[in-house]
Amino acid sequence: MQKITKFFQNPYVEVGIIFILTFLGSEYVSSNDPLFFESEFNIYFYLMIIITLFYGFFSGIFFLGIFFIAEYIIYHKINMDNLYQYFIIMLILSEFYYFWKKKVEKLEETNKYINHRLEDIGTAYYLLKLSHDEIEQNYILKPFSIRNVLQQTKKLMKENQDEAIQNFLLLIERTFKIEKASLYLYEKNNYKLVSSIGEDVKLDLKDSLVERVLKKRELVYTDISQDENSNYLAVIPLISLNNDIKGLFLIKEMPFFNLSKDNLLMISLFLSYFVNSYQKIDKYKQYSFDEDFLNELDKLLFLEKKYNIKTFLAVFEANEFELINIKKKLRGSDIYYKEKNRLMILFPFMSITGVKNFISRIENIENIKYKVIELDKNSLDEIIKEINND
Repeated sequence: MQKITKFFQNPYVEVGIIFILTFLGSEYVSSNDPLFFESEFNIYFYLMIIITLFYGFFSGIFFLGIFFIAEYIIYHKINMDNLYQYFIIMLILSEFYYFWKKKVEKLEETNKYINHRLEDIGTAYYLLKLSHDEIEQNYILKPFSIRNVLQQTKKLMKENQDEAIQNFLLLIERTFKIEKASLYLYEKNNYKLVSSIGEDVKLDLKDSLVERVLKKRELVYTDISQDENSNYLAVIPLISLNNDIKGLFLIKEMPFFNLSKDNLLMISLFLSYFVNSYQKIDKYKQYSFDEDFLNELDKLLFLEKKYNIKTFLAVFEANEFELINIKKKLRGSDIYYKEKNRLMILFPFMSITGVKNFISRIENIENIKYKVIELDKNSLDEIIKEINND
């Protein structure tokens, strides 16, 4: 069924079907002149305009090819004036389509980046809120901060991945009172068991909950009201930054009162944070800078190179007090990373004039060493090399 749907979604197939349906309608209305060869009003001309604007140059050429081949078969000649006229108009329209498509892609990528930033900020907010709630509830008996544990786990990933996974599952076990669960990571076209809470839980890819997770790419849990036949209480996918499934978390046993949608969403949030942190650390392990900052820098570099969306990076070298004052002037959308006596700030979608205005507002700027870098380089390595050059 999917192959059939994909076949009919092909633009050339759609153009062919449109032509055939139009021809059948024309044949019914005007059987003597179905292609309106002798008519002042030619519906195929306007159809060509619509197809070129919607599909682009190659679909327009395809439509014209079908039209003039049909014209030659039916009338045994081709109107060359129409051929030249249609072709020139199609070239103009396809050029318009090209620039319009580029503009739409640019806006889509910008919105995609903004959505990712909002998701990151939302994740950080909920982790902070949950951490504070946990401290408030357990301050006397169990004074640990979830946010701090996650940060420690993230640091540990760089040194010992297995121990980091164990610490992460221990955090989930303590926070949500899970009794039996297993974490599977997707490696080399197969799901590999990496760690468990309690006894190992076997992965059954034919289980109803697992099949729904792989199809919908979102957490699912057993619905008691529907008497669902599954070996698990819940299955939570590990979704990467590229929206790929990087693993599955299978929950077999946990207290009934803890099995709520809110708790499962929180576990999913933890898992997303964990897998995305691991992905960033693995990708930027050769660099000494913070992987979150490098990830944002990499995204903005891509937008600059492909869509010419301007972003500037400012690097300040000063004492601690002066760097704190600079941070106080940042917008909510600005991204910064501090390394010793250096403060690096990314200004997404800001012009050079905006960056200069920001720098002019900094007190005592004449005594602070700084430089501004445009993200117009070919690679992340070149950007980092320029950051480190004095």
